[in-house]
Amino acid sequence: MNIKIIFEGEEEIGSEHLPKFINEHKELLKADIIVISDTDIFAKDVPSITYGLRGLSYMEVEVTGPNTDLHSGSFGGSVHIQFKR
Repeated sequence: MNIKIIFEGEEEIGSEHLPKFINEHKELLKADIIVISDTDIFAKDVPSITYGLRGLSYMEVEVTGPNTDLHSGSFGGSVHIQFKR
């Protein structure tokens, strides 16, 4: 088993060299799994990988449908509506 580790230390300045490095070394960087850990650790001597975070997510959804009521006897199945993005 081979393990590849990349420590990228330019995050605070925008990681300007990382995209070029990745593009130039695609074959070398092939992997089955990628883990990105940019989170806290439990204690100084306890390695940690955070696998779940809580937070907020919000979005606006606009749905356009029929402009009149539809009787279930005539439209008992699906009614085609259009989603706008």
